[in-house]
Amino acid sequence: MQQLKLITDELKIVPRLVCEVGVGESKESSQVTEFIEAGASAILIEALPRFCQKLAADFAAYPRVKIVNCAILDRNGSVTIYDRALSTFVEGIESPNVVNERYTPNPSDALVVPARTFEHFDEGNIDVLAIDAEGCEYYVLAKLQSRPALICLETMGMAEWGHPYVNPKLREICDWMESNRYVQVAKVGPDTLFLSRQILNLQVLPASQTS
Repeated sequence: MQQLKLITDELKIVPRLVCEVGVGESKESSQVTEFIEAGASAILIEALPRFCQKLAADFAAYPRVKIVNCAILDRNGSVTIYDRALSTFVEGIESPNVVNERYTPNPSDALVVPARTFEHFDEGNIDVLAIDAEGCEYYVLAKLQSRPALICLETMGMAEWGHPYVNPKLREICDWMESNRYVQVAKVGPDTLFLSRQILNLQVLPASQTS
């Protein structure tokens, strides 16, 4: 997502470590590719094994990129996911694919993957965090040790496309942001961008991000 890099550039933030949960299938689908290409280290967490294989190939030239195949949840162990390509989701979660597309879980789409809580991957030094976890976004925040300058996560559907989805943990997400001193600075499609109040200076944000 170019908006993430645009905001950090305008605020003169140079991330040393970025993290993305729910990367998708490739370098092109990642929201943090621009940071990686600019020299940042990265932790890329993706639940779907076949996507992880493609990501490993795409980022092979970047030794500071770590790719992890697991789902982020509120417990450790294993979990069933349903392979819906970019809309892959964890069993039992109210995901966009279930709400917007009215998908009924099909056993032929199911596979079991590792499940981990987020603190396993967070040493307190993440500068930018992007989360597109199909309804599991709050599980990342709940165990977040870092306080990134910028956080982007999926919160809503695209109403103009007839997508009524609302993140099932939206209230908890908003409460977490308020308690940890983050402010919403932009809404891009289904994603909401939050900036830490510690570095917030709205006067230098692009006008398109503050409207």
